[in-house]
Amino acid sequence: MSSDPVMSVAYLRRRSQDGELAEIASRQSEYGGSGGGGGPLNNTMEESAPSSNSLRIFGGGCDGVGTPLGTRCWNAVRKRVPVLTCPTRYSLKDFWADFLAGILTGIPCIPQGIIYAEIANLPIQYGLYAGFIGPFIYAIFGTVKELHVGPVAAIAVLIAGVTAKASPAFAVVYTTLLCLAFGIFSFLVGLLKLGWMVELVSVPVTSGLVSAAAIIVMLCNIKTFLGFNHFRGQTLTTLLPKFYESMDKIVYGDLIMGIASVIALHLMQDSIKIQWGKITPNKFISKTLSIICKTISLGRTPLLTTMCGYTAYYLNVHRPEQLITTAKAVDILGIPKPSIPAFTWPARNETIDGITSEQPQLDFLGILTYGGSTPLIVLIICLVQQSLISKNFRRAEGVNVNHELMSLGVIQVASSFFGSMPVTGAFIRSSAMAAQGVRTRFGVIWAGLMVLFALHVLTPYVEYDPKPSLAAIVFCAVFHLIQRDDIMRIWKTNRMDMIPFAATFVTSLLAGLQAGFCTGVATNIFMLLVVASDPDICIENDPHRNVTIIKPDRSMHYPGAEKLRRAICDTALLDHPPGVVAVDCSALVDMDYSTVKRLGSTVLGLKMARGTRVVFINVKPKVEQALHGFTDGAVETYPYDLEKLLMQSGSVDNLTVSGSIETIDSVVVANSSTDEEVINLQKGTNNPVD
Repeated sequence: MSSDPVMSVAYLRRRSQDGELAEIASRQSEYGGSGGGGGPLNNTMEESAPSSNSLRIFGGGCDGVGTPLGTRCWNAVRKRVPVLTCPTRYSLKDFWADFLAGILTGIPCIPQGIIYAEIANLPIQYGLYAGFIGPFIYAIFGTVKELHVGPVAAIAVLIAGVTAKASPAFAVVYTTLLCLAFGIFSFLVGLLKLGWMVELVSVPVTSGLVSAAAIIVMLCNIKTFLGFNHFRGQTLTTLLPKFYESMDKIVYGDLIMGIASVIALHLMQDSIKIQWGKITPNKFISKTLSIICKTISLGRTPLLTTMCGYTAYYLNVHRPEQLITTAKAVDILGIPKPSIPAFTWPARNETIDGITSEQPQLDFLGILTYGGSTPLIVLIICLVQQSLISKNFRRAEGVNVNHELMSLGVIQVASSFFGSMPVTGAFIRSSAMAAQGVRTRFGVIWAGLMVLFALHVLTPYVEYDPKPSLAAIVFCAVFHLIQRDDIMRIWKTNRMDMIPFAATFVTSLLAGLQAGFCTGVATNIFMLLVVASDPDICIENDPHRNVTIIKPDRSMHYPGAEKLRRAICDTALLDHPPGVVAVDCSALVDMDYSTVKRLGSTVLGLKMARGTRVVFINVKPKVEQALHGFTDGAVETYPYDLEKLLMQSGSVDNLTVSGSIETIDSVVVANSSTDEEVINLQKGTNNPVD
């Protein structure tokens, strides 16, 4: 391609008129913008567009001066609505792959939504409300074809801690208003490009929290297996004692069906692994059996629900007493009518656990703060999970996290109009979408249609579904949320990261997910401070040139400044000190004021009290600016290494001193902490400056 600027402008105009360059640019932004990494679209951009120099000179490509206003507006719309950039060719294979992946992912959404609603102390239909609107909106605004948005275990457990002592009516108002508020906040975080904040929560903390939430949900399902419906709990300290106290109230019909359902699910799931070709020589029989096993494996959830439903109905009808506990009847059938969430809660008498009390009136902020710190932690989990899952499935191409958070915000706002609890990206269902081979973002639409079908058709029959079978489905799914792989990788990579993981995991199980999250974050911050306060400092002596080199291994901030200051003083206060102490700043990118004050005062104090020369080599511009700004240029800084410095000066004795004695004295006197340090240095002691 010609590098002539005139030809480049003509090329850009011709391509923009055809609309091809616009689509390349919009698809490039979908895969993470200019910083999205080396995905396949980057190569397409390089091959089909002019050189980067031409793009920079003539307006930045498709949005440049030569592009019509209508094209630029269209590109801006397609950047925010990625569904408009989908490929024009949608083959039958794509449709079939999306259909299967969506249906097979949507079917487990039904029992998961029911169980999560029960855990959150909500009517069971509200778990389904949280699962049907998100896929439709994400298909329009989302960028990751595997990601499925809906209710998740950790959020259900956190909300349960708040709604356990509230009435069902208030629980609905509380969760719906949380969903609306989180949606607005998530959208603003993405709009203001603050997605980097989710990176402040480390992976060990997230893994520990998700693993603990999975175990709590599994214990709640075991409670259902045993037929214990008379108590609630969100920690081991509350659940295990109640388990022990209720052992004489076991419903053996529920226990048998629950265990049988778990075994049946595993057998049906593993039936696809049977190699019938090695068992029978007949190809027709082996192929037929393979197809049957694959069908059973993929459709194990509806098969199990149907079989257990008929079994429970038969046993309960033909017996004088109910042998198997079934789900509660749905009082509101069908698809809910959209409505704006209530922003106030009137004062009324509420009966909670058989105790009637007067509940005060609450305004918008009163409802949001009813759960203390729970809303903040739920919000962080929503943002972190959406970011983690989107980046996990788009490692090669990159992902625009801010756009994903904006999409989540739109989903949560729209879902709140249908009575949804807070939603976010789900690890289990997103992995299921990927395992089933989804090809485009349209696959999640079929998952949403399955939940919509359940709301419209199946809700009258929910009361016949046995709770043990529903709990078994969720039990087997949530079991994979325990981050076993992360535990092994953390142990092999950096065992110190096991500390925040263990702190989050153990505290979440014993004191609740709120306390676990706060403990994990606090532990992480403490570890960062410990690392920052204890840098590794290498000291090299060169007796032939009478120089000692002190080299810290990381950027220096105030927690670690004292260790570097002590190293400089210990070297300068030796009985036979070197002629020059050189501080190698090659690893230092920046310095804060506290660090500069400690080091600058020490260097000037050594020069005035003992005549020791301390120079800074390999200094970057920011570090040089900080040192000279504090000492008015009285310290010696060089942007190159010691070898080049000695080559220019000839020897250590010929090094030029920057800053006169008068300047040094004025800087020393100007700092209240320096006089005490100078006295200590004259005495030959090394005490820190207060």
